[in-house]
Amino acid sequence: MPSALDLGVELIRKAANEDLKLNYAEAYKGYLGGIDYLLLAIKQETNEAVLAQIRSKTAEFLTRAETLKAHLNNEPGGPARQPPTSFSSESERQPSSDNRHPGMSPETSTLEIAIEILRKAVNADTENRYPEALASYRQGLDFMMLAVKYEKDPLQQSVLAGKVKEYLERAEKINAYLQAQHNPTITSSTSGSHINKTRTASDQNGAPDSVPYSEENSAPPPS
Repeated sequence: MPSALDLGVELIRKAANEDLKLNYAEAYKGYLGGIDYLLLAIKQETNEAVLAQIRSKTAEFLTRAETLKAHLNNEPGGPARQPPTSFSSESERQPSSDNRHPGMSPETSTLEIAIEILRKAVNADTENRYPEALASYRQGLDFMMLAVKYEKDPLQQSVLAGKVKEYLERAEKINAYLQAQHNPTITSSTSGSHINKTRTASDQNGAPDSVPYSEENSAPPPS
C-alpha cells in the first residue's frame, strides 16, 4: 500500500504536469490534494532531515497553489505562470501531513493554534532555548501550512505564506546551529551562514543569528 508520502508525490507530479499544460484549475486541485498527503507524511515521518525537506517542499507547493488561486480568481488576467521546481530524486522523499483534527475549523482554529505555538517558539528562541524553540517552530509550521491551504482571503493567504517562509528559514538556521554543536568537526564554511560570526565574551559558543523580528510582530497576524 502506497505511503502518504508516495501518494502526495504522485498527486504533486500530476498537478505539475497540468500546471505546465496551463490547466490551472486542475493543477490547483492537484496541488491541494498532494499537499494534504504531504502534511500527513510530515506527521508520520521520524527522520529529521527528511522532515525538513518535506516541510520545505510543502511550503513551496503551498506558495504555487496560492499563485494559481489568485490567477483563477482574477481571470482572464493574472500573474505570469511560474512553474514549480520539478521533483528530484531527493525531493521525492518529501513531506506530507494532515494535522486536521475532528471538529477543528481549518481556517480559524488551525491558525490560532499556529500563532500560539509560534509565539512560544519565538520566546524560547529569544531566551536561547534553541532545542525547545526548534521543536515549537516545526510544530507551529505544520499548523500554519494548513492555515495557508484553507485561507480564502488571497491577501491574508499571501501574508501567511510569507510567514511560513520566514519561520522555516529561522528553524533551519537553528537546526544547523544545533547540529554544529553536536558535531564540532563541522567546518565554519559549512555552518558559517547559519552561525553568528560575531561572538561576545558571554557567547563563546556562537549562537545562531538573533531572531529576525521584534517580539511585537513575532507571531503572524491573526485572521
